[in-house]
Amino acid sequence: MRASFTDLRKEILKIIEESAQPIMAKDVLNQLEPKPNLSTIYRALDFLCRKGFVKSVSFSTDANYYFGAKKAHSHFLYCKGCSEIQVFDQCFAEKIQKNIEHEFDYKITDHFFYFSGICDGCRHRMVDL
Repeated sequence: MRASFTDLRKEILKIIEESAQPIMAKDVLNQLEPKPNLSTIYRALDFLCRKGFVKSVSFSTDANYYFGAKKAHSHFLYCKGCSEIQVFDQCFAEKIQKNIEHEFDYKITDHFFYFSGICDGCRHRMVDL
């Protein structure tokens, strides 16, 4: 049986594509009306990931964050204190990518990476303790 692109999957994809940063499944659920079961959201996200519409990343936590797959590559800053995610567009991986492709005879079609650390707000709160 072939899985179809249901209205729910379309709505979930729209929510993710319109989000300024990666979001968790519970954040997707909070934006839906009526609210389906969270396991239904995870099944839809799994479908969207397998079909290449959505990508996921885990920032050294148990939770996956989802973002649209339309961009050629993505870069994130993740705060270990407050879990805030910032997206940035500076890409310095192109030179590394060319070297890897040449050295390993490999065609890289995509990449994403993140830096984790402590944001300015969390650093100030730590100093104030």
